[in-house]
Amino acid sequence: RSATPRLVVFHIGAAAGGKTTCKTVCRIAERGLHEFGPVWLRLQGPWKLVDVSRPIDCTGKVKVLPETFASREQLVKDAGAEQRLRDMIQRSRQQGAGTEFQSLDAYREGDDPRRIDWRATARQRSFVVRRFQVERHRDVMIIVDAGRLMGSDAGRGSKLDCAVDAGLNLARVALESGDCCGAAAYDREVRGFLPPISGSTALPSIVECFYDLRVRWHESDFTPMLAELRARRAKRTFLIVISDVSDPETSGRLCAALRQLRQQHVVLFAALRTPLLGEVVEERVETSADAARKVVAMRLLRDRARALHALRHGGVHVLDVEPSELTTPLVNQFVELRQRNLL
Repeated sequence: RSATPRLVVFHIGAAAGGKTTCKTVCRIAERGLHEFGPVWLRLQGPWKLVDVSRPIDCTGKVKVLPETFASREQLVKDAGAEQRLRDMIQRSRQQGAGTEFQSLDAYREGDDPRRIDWRATARQRSFVVRRFQVERHRDVMIIVDAGRLMGSDAGRGSKLDCAVDAGLNLARVALESGDCCGAAAYDREVRGFLPPISGSTALPSIVECFYDLRVRWHESDFTPMLAELRARRAKRTFLIVISDVSDPETSGRLCAALRQLRQQHVVLFAALRTPLLGEVVEERVETSADAARKVVAMRLLRDRARALHALRHGGVHVLDVEPSELTTPLVNQFVELRQRNLL
């Protein structure tokens, strides 16, 4: 993308072969695919009376991933939350109410008597129970909204930046838990659709789908994505939709679509708040313009709360969170629902 030209001053030395090496460090604060080049070489004479310029075609590209996804240590901000996350994943694998047999173990107080294996009990001459774990290799789809609302500032980049960051971290957790994971993005049309896959190529494929996602300032319309899911996802799937709700008309269409998906799939809707609305509500009212801004903000928040209530009433799992704090609650909510074996 367009970038400010960088000027690097160097001197041609008298080293063997007449070669000179120069280096420069670039700090890229925006995720996505960035292109470099061409390089313009400008040589000056010893008295700086004459100079010659020539372009050198040595272009290059670099992929910039979200910081907390690229750095494993930044997945969670505090060690306590990270430890809770690990504990939840371990419990979901070992103590879930699933039907995938894990092992035989001695009966302990609180175990379900229906899990007693009477043949093993007769052999051991003591009660033995069958341990089960939550089934693995389930299908998970992470769907990110790239519409107009996701372009608003969230304090740590845009809401879309936070959604991409959290979505990639969630994909890594899902794949490490043994699930198949896919990805999709939309605004007024489907911007990408990767069916759930597993294996060593799964995470790089999901990264390719998400890392360069941009807001094109179109109004979001979930209808094309709904049609795509109906056509390509007949199997029951855990759908995680990262978006937000706004005016009643747009929210009504989204809520209706998610409730339809709820009849066949497990749906988790991660609603990203708009920090600016909360700030406007908390401001002091000194002028009529301030009062009008506050009324509009309160009305938007009221409509949003009604939409989320309708989703919950329709059987959709809802996570209402600040964009900059999305990753840990989203992963924890995924693990909790996964542990309940809703698929």
